[in-house]
Amino acid sequence: MTHRALLASIDAEELAHWEEFWRLEPFGDEWRARGRICETVAMSGGVKKKDGGRLTEEEFMPDGYRRAKSRTDSADAMEVNLMGWAKATNAAKKAKKK
Repeated sequence: MTHRALLASIDAEELAHWEEFWRLEPFGDEWRARGRICETVAMSGGVKKKDGGRLTEEEFMPDGYRRAKSRTDSADAMEVNLMGWAKATNAAKKAKKK
């Protein structure tokens, strides 16, 4: 989805709602979820490491994988950031109409 399409289909309040939902989403990013599935399948099948230890989701991550950045901003900080974004967007729209 492009930036323009997003702005045409969602307002700042709804965007804030989805950002908060994404922050609370318990499953994490897609690679991490796949790693957990692989770990669960390995455990249920009794698969272990050569040293007898338990496999973890880290063993199933692709080479060079980095955990997605997580936001730890407070609700007030998120609101300030989103309001700044909304004001800039609205100012750009007004300037474009002139």
